[in-house]
Amino acid sequence: MSFRVICGPAGAGKTRQATALFREALDAGLEPLYVTPSGPDQRHFTRHLIELLGVVSGGAVLTFDGLCRRLLKSAGDSRRIIEPHEKPLLIRSAVTLLGGKLDHLREPMLKEGFVAAAVRLFSELAALGVDQAELGKGLAGWSGSRRRRQALTGDLFRLYCEYGVLLKDMDAIDIETARLAAVEIAAGVGHLSGNMLIFDGFKDFTPEQHLFLRQARQSGVDVAITLPCTPDGEVYAGQRRHLEQLGLAPGDVEWLPPADSSGGALAHLAADLFEEGAERAPCDDSITIVSGAGVRGQAEQVAAEILGLFRSGTSLDDIAVICRSSGRDLVLIAETLAEFGVPSDLPAPLPVSHTPLGRALLAILDFVATGSPAALMGYLRSGFAPYDDDVVDRFDCEARLYGTEGFEGLLSRWRSLSGHALEEVTRLREEAARGLEGLCEGLGELIPRMLSVRLAGATTLPDIDVAAAGKLVELCQDIARHGLDAAEGDSEGGRGRTGGHAGVLDLLRRSIAAAEVRTPGGMRRGCVRLLDPHRVLNQNFDTVFICGLLEKQFPRSVVEDPFFSDMERQELGAHGLPLEGHESALEEEKFLFHRTLTRARSRIYLCYPYCDKEGKPTVPSLFIDYVRELFSDKPRHVQRLITEVAFAPTAAPTPAQALRSLAVAGAAGELSASLEAAAGASLDGRLQ
Repeated sequence: MSFRVICGPAGAGKTRQATALFREALDAGLEPLYVTPSGPDQRHFTRHLIELLGVVSGGAVLTFDGLCRRLLKSAGDSRRIIEPHEKPLLIRSAVTLLGGKLDHLREPMLKEGFVAAAVRLFSELAALGVDQAELGKGLAGWSGSRRRRQALTGDLFRLYCEYGVLLKDMDAIDIETARLAAVEIAAGVGHLSGNMLIFDGFKDFTPEQHLFLRQARQSGVDVAITLPCTPDGEVYAGQRRHLEQLGLAPGDVEWLPPADSSGGALAHLAADLFEEGAERAPCDDSITIVSGAGVRGQAEQVAAEILGLFRSGTSLDDIAVICRSSGRDLVLIAETLAEFGVPSDLPAPLPVSHTPLGRALLAILDFVATGSPAALMGYLRSGFAPYDDDVVDRFDCEARLYGTEGFEGLLSRWRSLSGHALEEVTRLREEAARGLEGLCEGLGELIPRMLSVRLAGATTLPDIDVAAAGKLVELCQDIARHGLDAAEGDSEGGRGRTGGHAGVLDLLRRSIAAAEVRTPGGMRRGCVRLLDPHRVLNQNFDTVFICGLLEKQFPRSVVEDPFFSDMERQELGAHGLPLEGHESALEEEKFLFHRTLTRARSRIYLCYPYCDKEGKPTVPSLFIDYVRELFSDKPRHVQRLITEVAFAPTAAPTPAQALRSLAVAGAAGELSASLEAAAGASLDGRLQ
C-alpha cells in the first residue's frame, strides 16, 4: 500500500507522472481508477490516455461523483441522487409546506437570493455530515438567549428538517450525502480491492474528498494525488493548507521543479506574479491588453484578433477564450465568433437563463406574469418569435410613443398594428391559470415551435439551443413532480401558497433561472475552446484570451452569506458547526488567474470592456495592474472605442465587416462588390 502526493507548479509535469502511474498499474494487473474534478476534465483525460496508450483495456476515468455512484451501486444502495436543479425546488417546497410556521425567514425565502443561499448552506451542512440533532444542538448553543438568533436558527432548523423529510419521501439523497455514504463504503473491506486511485486535476479538495482519501489510505488502497503547489510563494498558499489537512508523512510528498522555460515575458509572469518585491523585466509581444466598448465590443475585438492569428497560421484548436464564469458573456462570445465565421466549442455547463432559448422563454414568462414591455420586446427580438422585424420595430416605436403598458394594453396594441393576436402568450396565461401541469404541457408544445422559428433560414440549430430545449423539457417535468403541491393549496393552513397563475409562473421562472445545461462539446476539432478557469486545468494552448477582466468579475467580489457572517461562522465552529468563511476568496481568485495565464505557450491576451452598454466607464481588474507592474515597459494595448461603429475598412476581419465599414465610410457599388467577392473566397476557403 502506498500514498503518494505529487506537487509542483503549473506545467511541471504532474499529469505526466499520473498517467505513467496509470500505465504501471495496468501492467501490474490492477484496475486503476483515474479520478477527475468534472465531466469536461473526465473527457479531456480520457482522450489524453487514449492518445498516450492507444486502446485502453482496463481501468476507468471518472469524476469523483462518478466514483461515489459506483461505490453506492456496488453496495446495493438504490436511492436516487437528486440533480442540482432539484435542490432549490425542494427548498421552495419546504418553505411553502411550513407556511406560517416560519417566522424570521418566511418573506426572505421568497426571494431568489435567499433560496440560492439556503442551497449553499444546506450543501455545506450535508458535506460535513451534520444531521438534524447535531444542527439543532449547535444552533441552540450559538443562539443562547438572543431572540433574533433564536428566530433565525429556529426557522433554519425547521427548514432543514422539512427538506430532509421531502428527500426521504422521495427515497432520494443529495449528492453531498451520497459522497459521505461512499466514504463509509470505502472504509469497508473489498469494495476498492484490486484498484489504484489516481486523483488528478484537483486544485483543492472538499471535506468529503478529504474524508474519502483518508479512508482509502486506512483501508490499504494505493493512492496517488497531484496537487498544484510549491513549498513557498503567494499563489499556492491555499493549496499548501490542503497538504496539511491530508496529514501526510514527510516521505509522502514529491516536489516537482518548474518546467524549463525559454524566458521572456510569459516566463516572468508565471514566476513572479503576485510576489512581493519582484523585479521588473522588459515586456514583449507575447502579452497584449484588449479593450472594447461593452461586452459586445470586447467580443468583436477578440474575434478579430483570433481571425488574425488563424490567418497567420495558428490552429483554432490551439486557441482558448477564458471567462471567469461560463455564463452570458461566454455565450455572447460564442455567438460573436459564429458571426465572424469562427467555429467554437463550449463544453462547460451554462445557466439555462443565459442561453438564447432560455432568455427567450424567460422573457415570455416574465411578460405573462408582469406585463412588462421590456419582457415582451425581449421575446419578440429573441429570434424565436415568428414575427417580421419591421412589424416588431413599429410596435416598439408606437408602444414607447404612446406609453402603452400592461398585459392587456400591449396585446391590444399589437393586435391593432399587426392584425393578429399573440396567441402563444395568451395561451400560456390561460394554461398558467390551470396550474403547473397545464403550464408545463403548454411549454412542452411551445418550445419545439420556438426552435422551428430559429431553424428557419439556417441549416442546423446551434448545439446550445438543442441542449437548452432538452433541459427545459426535463425541468418542466421535474417541476410538475416536485412543485405541484407547493404552488397550490391553502396558505392559511400552512400547506401551500396561493396566488393563481402568478404563483405558478413565479415558481417556473425561478427554477429556470437556477438550472444549468451542458452542451455536447469537448470532442470537436477545428474549434476555438471556450472555457472558464476551472475547465482549463491540464490543457495548454498556443494563445489564451482572458475576457471580462473587471473588478467584481475577475476577481469576483465576496458576498457574505445572508444567514451567517464570517464572524458568526467562526462562532458556530465552537458549537460543532465548522462552516467555512470567505477569508480565502481572494487567494482562490489569484490562483485561478495565475493558473489560466500559465496555460499559454506563446501569447496571452488580457481583455475587458472599458465601458458598459450605456457608455459608462468600468473599472478594470486589479489583476491587469499586477501584470503591468511586473514590466518596465507597457504591454501592447489594442482598443476599439465606442465611437468606432465599425472596423476601419483596411482592418475589417471579415467580408461582412468590411462591407459594413465601407457603408459607414460612405463607399458603395463596385468597390463593395469586388471586396466581397475577393475576401469571401479567401476566408471561406481557410475556414471550410
